[in-house]
Amino acid sequence: MDQIVVWEGTIVGENKREEFEDWMKDNGFHVQYLTEFKTLPDKEDGELVPDTGGRNDLLFTIDANDVKKFAIWRLGYGMRWWEDYLDNGSYKFVPFQVLEQYKYGWGNNPYKYCPQEALPPNGKTWLDVPGAFIRSDISDYKDEDGEIDG
Repeated sequence: MDQIVVWEGTIVGENKREEFEDWMKDNGFHVQYLTEFKTLPDKEDGELVPDTGGRNDLLFTIDANDVKKFAIWRLGYGMRWWEDYLDNGSYKFVPFQVLEQYKYGWGNNPYKYCPQEALPPNGKTWLDVPGAFIRSDISDYKDEDGEIDG
């Protein structure tokens, strides 16, 4: 299975994707450009923090056969595994559409950081997914007695 990689603060552009893939190939890696996105702003007490967010992050996949040799090389460029990026709190800054399209790949819960709307329409709710992280505050799910509703 190929591994998704995040290169924070990097702009390639759709028109330069082939050039990027060629540069990686010249460095010994087979990659596929996926997308770029602007990070969301921070929130404090439910309010957006001015002058935060808007960083351009690049997503690409590294061929499964190249992961081992890429693992150390990538560190010199600040590239991170998608799952490390999400697990270390960056999920809060990733737009919904990106989380929906590029699922969490480690373990057995691809919806770990997806908003409720991204869950498959099979009758399950967000709370039914084992190990799932609820993006909104858990107090949103409590009734007036403080018990979790649902």
